[in-house]
Amino acid sequence: MHVMCMVRTDYCYRDKAGATVCHVLARYGHVEALRRVVEMKGDESLIARTFRGASPLHYAATSGHLDMTRLIVQCLYETNQCCYYMHC
Repeated sequence: MHVMCMVRTDYCYRDKAGATVCHVLARYGHVEALRRVVEMKGDESLIARTFRGASPLHYAATSGHLDMTRLIVQCLYETNQCCYYMHC
């Protein structure tokens, strides 16, 4: 539940690697929590990058969370953020 407390208190939080709340939720597969963050903060939170360039989508995919990966891609597609994200 530590992640949920972090979500409620600070959306702009970044750890030492530059990971945001969305990165943490994506890494651990907290789909509903990420959905709430996106509803409150907007889809721009999904295009945040760590200091090494990883996005929440990278974290979800490399951690094997298929439902999370689908949610992020769907949100990016619905808001036309895919082009920004994919640099088209």
